[in-house]
Amino acid sequence: MEYFREELFPCVSLTAVQTDKFKTGCMTAYLLTQLHRETAAENAVLPYVLRRGTKSLPDMRRISERLDALYGAEIEPSVRKLGEIQAVGFYYEHIAKRPQEEAAVYGDYDIIELWEASA
Repeated sequence: MEYFREELFPCVSLTAVQTDKFKTGCMTAYLLTQLHRETAAENAVLPYVLRRGTKSLPDMRRISERLDALYGAEIEPSVRKLGEIQAVGFYYEHIAKRPQEEAAVYGDYDIIELWEASA
């Protein structure tokens, strides 16, 4: 098992654990903010709104078609409370990375397109 951590931007890190032990892979992406009564509900609903459509994938049908093209990948909204911090984001699951010669067809990193489309 390999552990990898890289700071992408100040206060933004990528952490990855790679293993051949499982047949699926997953990724979570969270935005962290201080928990305030005035904004907690608005923040919590954001990933659910984005899951219904974005600029490049305007409805749930198109999002589903795109995920199906990624061999049945799933993306789910996620909201958590960590002490006084609110974590808002997505959980993504996919079939484990295929051999290198199939990577172009499989599109392992197409989830980034889904994430960027929601911005």
